[in-house]
Amino acid sequence: MSLRTYTLRHGQSAGISDLLWDYRDALNAALTDIWAHTAWKKWKIPHKDQHRLYPRYPKDKQYRRELRDRLMENWRPLGWATHWVDSAINTAYSIMDSWKANYKQGRRDREKPVARRPFARVKQTLCKVEGDPGHEKLRITTKPGIYAYIDLSKRWFTLGDKIGEPVITPDRIHLPIHCPGDSGDEAPRRAIGWDMNQRTIDGWSPGTGWVRINTSKLYTAHVSTFEKRRSIQGKLGNTKRGRKALAKYRKRERNRATDLCRKVAKKMRQLGDRHGLEAIDLHQLIRATGHRKTRRNLHRADWRTIRGMLAERREVVDVDPRQTSETCSRCGCTAKAQDPRRTRIHDCPKCGLAVDRDLNAAINVYLKMEGLSPDPEWWRATVIPSLSLGGFALTGDERNGTDEPERPRHEALTPQILIAP
Repeated sequence: MSLRTYTLRHGQSAGISDLLWDYRDALNAALTDIWAHTAWKKWKIPHKDQHRLYPRYPKDKQYRRELRDRLMENWRPLGWATHWVDSAINTAYSIMDSWKANYKQGRRDREKPVARRPFARVKQTLCKVEGDPGHEKLRITTKPGIYAYIDLSKRWFTLGDKIGEPVITPDRIHLPIHCPGDSGDEAPRRAIGWDMNQRTIDGWSPGTGWVRINTSKLYTAHVSTFEKRRSIQGKLGNTKRGRKALAKYRKRERNRATDLCRKVAKKMRQLGDRHGLEAIDLHQLIRATGHRKTRRNLHRADWRTIRGMLAERREVVDVDPRQTSETCSRCGCTAKAQDPRRTRIHDCPKCGLAVDRDLNAAINVYLKMEGLSPDPEWWRATVIPSLSLGGFALTGDERNGTDEPERPRHEALTPQILIAP
């Protein structure tokens, strides 16, 4: 069994906001108490003529019981369930253990760790999954006999038989799920094809459907920093102050882009085990582009960074990117490339299929990854059920039966899962 953590937005911020802040205060009180009872032992650094103080804080049951009694003096008047104090104590020891490991490696100073943001770790005794399959809700006990419910019906992952201890923030819940192993016969390897674009990454798989990851923040991070650097170059030029300011903004842009790429890669890893990506040669693409603005946008693309982060933990399959957007994913007819600034719909002149051009490219990437060819029967049996909530319109084509949906264009461009890291 493996443990995976999925993140969902929730609408319970008004109901649990006070609990999160009180939990944070109790957590900091526990950290302060543990820090006050920490003893420091002098020990010699190996292979060096230096000594360092080594922390030893109490972990015995007697101290934990006394710590709980001290925290309950301020917790009982608030009216929250008493199990939240036990959770705060366990979290405090986890933070201290993490700080201690980093302190031994020289990555932390001898300063007490502090929790600054409001959050809460929910014990197993405080949460329970209720509801029918497909309409589950997570019930969280806030006060004795009073509950907060978080809707889990809009999730894109399998809930499984057992969940871990969720972590709640003011707008999100991080839900750990016990999943079968990724190898062997315990779980099939999920495959998904991805179409990389400037501001979106579109994916498709038979089990997930159409997934769209919005990468506008990543694009904006590069554009905004570029404008600031250009303004600095115009005002300060090649001076010492100007070079220092440019280096600062380059580092800020790099850190921001790396953080966003890591979040995008994490979302992609949660959706599949095998990922098909277009093997795009950016240097060749930039040389073949004559428009200056287009070349500049291609320089800002972080596709290679996202691919590298994705390949660290998942299998990545490179596919030929040629004609993935121009080829019809149902009949295989290749149409003339259309300007994406004018239309976002791929119209097949042969079978009459009208489909989002990014979705069509993602399906073609999936087909190439699996070694398949476009086939109307496969499309009807596999793609249509996966896009039952939107994504295509069968215009200009004869319907083969009453079960084959036909939708207007304005209803045909809705992905099942829209993610904005």
